[in-house]
Amino acid sequence: MSKKISINFEVDAEDSGKRIDVIISKKFPEFSRMQIKKFIELDFLSIDSKKISKVSEKVQIGSKVNLSGQIDAEVENLPQNIEIEIKKETKDFIVINKAPGIVVHPGSGNKSGTILNSLLFNFPELADLPRAGIIHRLDKDTSGLMVIARNDRAYKHLSDQISSRTVIRGYDLIVIGRTLRAGTLEFPIGRHRTIRTKQSVTEKGKEAITKFKVLEYLGFYTYIRAYLGTGRTHQIRVHFSHIKHPLVGDKTYGTSQRFAKNTSNDLKDFIIKFPRQALHATELSFMDPSTNETVNFESKIPLDFKSLLDRLKTNENLT
Repeated sequence: MSKKISINFEVDAEDSGKRIDVIISKKFPEFSRMQIKKFIELDFLSIDSKKISKVSEKVQIGSKVNLSGQIDAEVENLPQNIEIEIKKETKDFIVINKAPGIVVHPGSGNKSGTILNSLLFNFPELADLPRAGIIHRLDKDTSGLMVIARNDRAYKHLSDQISSRTVIRGYDLIVIGRTLRAGTLEFPIGRHRTIRTKQSVTEKGKEAITKFKVLEYLGFYTYIRAYLGTGRTHQIRVHFSHIKHPLVGDKTYGTSQRFAKNTSNDLKDFIIKFPRQALHATELSFMDPSTNETVNFESKIPLDFKSLLDRLKTNENLT
């Protein structure tokens, strides 16, 4: 479904000297500054018949503004009052603790109700940044720590840290079977050959590195802390599935192996009801864009993950 936009107005004395995105969002509150940025990228906006290339363009009294074009109404990024847990907020970044079950970016099948929509509501200035300042993402059913940039300088600084692999991202996970006590998984990852929504280990894929150590053996299940050497889509899930130790509850990469051997019927029932893959972003460390000092954050495992862990610890088949 699409809709046509057609707006024309003349800048008055009150708005003279102000940014064009600020003026439009004030006059037409149905459009967020993120949307206005998108309109500019699509060449929808002109001032005095001249196309505008940046949201920071300032206009003067008497300038004639025209905004017109055809947009997909289903993929607009709208601010929404969705609660998110904020661990830390500075002038340069925000660290949040993402709950399981919420998507990070709007997309096919998830047009709203995302982390991005929440950020635009709570921090309207993020409309000026690509992806509302989101530097990296977590899967819908993965919980834990994420960092969001609050300005252009911080966005570049943090993005460069991700690219140079200096950001430390540690995850807690529970897998099926007993793994080695520690190791490094280096298997290239690319899009699945036939199922386009999945990733897989493939010779034509991009380099992917996951380091891990065992936190605890739980019978024929293993509680693990893993660290990303690279940040490929679904990397941890794909890597552990590839070595025949899929994550508990992973309905995408663990469908052929849902339980470990000797799992009791009661425990099977519990695992079947577990609503997601057992994966939580526990550690996050990066350099503060202003001070260049390392900042560290930790997140305790959420209640559903802890319930699974406790249930495995009391499993009668522990050996």
